[in-house]
Parts: sequence; C-alpha cells; structure tokens
Amino acid sequence: MNPLQASRRFSTRLLTSVSALCLMMGQAIPAMAEGALPSGGRVAAGKAQIGNAASGRLEINQSSDNAIINWNDFSIGQGNAVQINNGAGATLNRVTGADQSVINGALSSTGSVYVINPNGLIVGKTGVVKTGGSFVASTHNISNEDFMNGGDATFASDSQAGVENLGTITSLTGDVTLIAREVRNEGQINAAKGTAGLAAGQEVLLRDGSFADGQLLVRVGGAGDEITDSGTIRAAGAELRAVGGNIFALAGNAGGVITATGVAEQDGRIFLTAGDTGQIGIDKQITASRGSDGGDITIKAGFVSLGGDIRAEGDNGGTVGISGSMISLAETISVAGKAGDGGKIDVSALGDSLVFESAGLDPHFPDDR
Repeated sequence: MNPLQASRRFSTRLLTSVSALCLMMGQAIPAMAEGALPSGGRVAAGKAQIGNAASGRLEINQSSDNAIINWNDFSIGQGNAVQINNGAGATLNRVTGADQSVINGALSSTGSVYVINPNGLIVGKTGVVKTGGSFVASTHNISNEDFMNGGDATFASDSQAGVENLGTITSLTGDVTLIAREVRNEGQINAAKGTAGLAAGQEVLLRDGSFADGQLLVRVGGAGDEITDSGTIRAAGAELRAVGGNIFALAGNAGGVITATGVAEQDGRIFLTAGDTGQIGIDKQITASRGSDGGDITIKAGFVSLGGDIRAEGDNGGTVGISGSMISLAETISVAGKAGDGGKIDVSALGDSLVFESAGLDPHFPDDR
C-alpha cells in the first residue's frame, strides 16, 4: 500500500471517529447547556458592566479599551444570546470554574472577544459567534499583562482539553483563532478581512500584525497535538499550525474547502505546517488568490499526503511550496496564469520518497505566450 492510500484510510477512520464523538457530544450538549448563560462574572481588569440575565439574554457594556472578566461558567444555551458592547476594543472572558464552555446560542460583539477555558470549548451546531473584531478561543491561558497591553500574545498551559467548532464563527474585520492541544473544525469559519488560524500545541505565540511567515508560531508542541478540519474556512489568509503533531484537512460530508482570498498585495496566503516530524493529510480543495492573481500556499511536514486539489491560480499564477521527508501527490497542483505569467511550484522531498499517483502539475501560461 502506498503512503497516500494509507493516509486516506487513516483519514477516513479519523473522520468517522470524529463524527461519532461529535454525535455523542451533540446528545450531551443540550442537557448540559439548555437555558445556559455565563454566570459568576467578575471584572478583573478594565471597566465593564455585566447586565442581569433576562429572557435568555445577557449584555455586557465595556467602557475601557480592554477588559478582563473571570467567569465561573461561560456557556450559551440554544436560543440564548450574549452581546458584548466593547466598541473597537477587546474583552477577555476567562473561565475559572470546572466546566467546559458550550456555545449553542449566539455570541456577538462590536469589537474583539477572547474565551479562555482550560476545560475545553465547543461551538455547537446551532452556535453562532459573530464579532466585529477578532475572535480567539483557547484552552491555554494568557497573562493579564499581555492582554491589557495588546500586541503579541503567548498562550500556554498544560491543559489537555480541546477546542471544537461545529457551528459558525465569523469575524467581520479581524481574525478567528482557535488554540489548544487538539483543534477541530466541522463547521464554518469566516474572516473575510483577516486570518483564520488553527494552532495545536502547548505554547503558541499569536503575533499582532502581518509577517512573511504568518501570525501563528507554535513554540512547544508534540506528537499528541492534532488539527482536524473537515469544515469550511474562508478568510483573507489561513494558517493551520502544529509542531510534531498532525494536521488533517478533510473534505467531510459537505465538501468543505480552505480558501484564502486576499486583496491587492495583501494576504491570499495559506500555511499548513506540522514541523519536521509531523504529518499533514489533505483531502480537500485548497485555494489561494490575491486580487485577480494567484496567492501563496506553503505546506511543510515530515510526511505530506495530498489527495485534494491545490490551486494558486489567477491572471498571474501564484506559488505553491511543498516540503517534507516523504511526499505523496495524487491530485492537481495548479499555479496557472490565465492572462499573464504562470506561477511557481516547488516540491522538495528531503528524504528519499516522492510519490506521484495520477498527480498533475500545472504552471500554465496563456496560449498566446
């Protein structure tokens, strides 16, 4: 059996296991979070007023740029809603109790929202998160000082819990970032003007700004870390990061995709990196564009198995770079230039194994060139 077939069989078994797990979660979530709203809130930094929960709704009004609220529990039942009015600022919601956060209702804000829960966080199938700024969900803690000062932020802890999205998460002007030892997306993640980032590790740096190598850096990770994306990601840029762990980008039942659509000279970049000993298995379409041109796609791991189309096409082609000790290609990689120059495809097998199985490489130039 070649590496790609083995990877596909493993990915199929993994997706089946994930679906079974989510089904069990789906049965448990309504009983656990029915009628739920965040409770036991205490403002730890900044200025914010927590309203009284009434008729399934809780409103938080923030008057400082940033604020931190420690909660005993932060869950939202189906049909319930939490509205955070924080202007263009940011609110950190940290759970200090023993329960995981389950969002089956609506969480919305004018600015950015962080939810930190070492017990885990799930956005259920009926859950909708919609923020004016960025949304960050993590099982790892961030220091009060880092958050209140803004800028680069380090998330770190020994939590083994995961972050999972089965619903819809949308940032209108910022980024969507999910950080834990295990991160799963079976729903929709939308960040039309920012980066959609999934990071698996024990210590992760989230950088404030745009860098050539992306925003997310996994500083400490291992073989037990894992990202599984069988949903849809649509953003200006996308990053799936692990170090020594596994990344699986699967089409899923709904035929999900990863799409990075940048504008002009910005964004349109996709990074899938798992370190020198990690594994990446792709069985879905990945597309990057920048304006009318192709974007940039970088894939790097110890073992890379591509069973889905990789496309950085446009009027001028973009770039696709793939590197690993073992690489297996089974579908099309295209950097076609429809009106101008074709792009660049760089496949580098650092070991002795590079397998092509019905694969196509297309750096296409227009017919009249």
